[in-house]
Amino acid sequence: MEKTKQYRQFNVKEIEKTCSCGSRTQWDGETSKGEILKIRYNWGYLSISVSGGNVFVFMTDEERSIMDFEEMKELTKPCLNFDNAEHTIGKYGTNGKFNR
Repeated sequence: MEKTKQYRQFNVKEIEKTCSCGSRTQWDGETSKGEILKIRYNWGYLSISVSGGNVFVFMTDEERSIMDFEEMKELTKPCLNFDNAEHTIGKYGTNGKFNR
């Protein structure tokens, strides 16, 4: 029987897309406990760090650096909960409440 890896679950309070350029996509935010949240996607490598420590790393099958919010949210389900997150896109789109 194969074991499923368990990740610590973080509740996202707010998240903002801070970069979406040819070399990477990134989001910065805060957890409900006030921890600093950083999500980076670069050439198929998706990483999440909370208060400076990596908590999740995922490799996609594609060597690309652009990822939209919905795809990132789906891939990070094992450790991030966006149910009550305030989602803003900053200069990369319009600001607004994250729609579940």
